[in-house]
Amino acid sequence: MTSGAGDRLIEFLDGLRRGAVLRGNDGRKFVLVFPLAGSFVRVVQGRVMTSASTHADPAAARKGGDYVLLD
Repeated sequence: MTSGAGDRLIEFLDGLRRGAVLRGNDGRKFVLVFPLAGSFVRVVQGRVMTSASTHADPAAARKGGDYVLLD
């Protein structure tokens, strides 16, 4: 694992510990939203593929559904 990937993993796990990771649905698709490297990542699980996008605005990352803390 490279240092950059390790740092991102640690940052994600820290966000999980702090309760900053959100889960929700966009239609029938499961979505995770979490802070990473000064922005917000939106991961959408489709039937065949998973996609991710990065947003500066947390509201843009949470579009299309209701979100709750990942527990």
